Amino acid sequence: MAASRQFQPRFHPAGFDDGLRAVLEDVRAGRWRSMRDLLETCDSWAPRPGTTTRPQEHPAHPAL
Repeated sequence: MAASRQFQPRFHPAGFDDGLRAVLEDVRAGRWRSMRDLLETCDSWAPRPGTTTRPQEHPAHPAL
């Protein structure tokens, strides 16, 4: 039996960051306090421990 649709994975904006995932669910429901608390724990814009990052390419300056 052939599949009627091609498989397309869905990605969560928080990726593998469980703390951010919970905060995004709260924000979606209109609750902002957990976002405030998460931001207060961030002392820099560096990735939080236990999270992953992926490189971002700017359209005007693609990676060589």
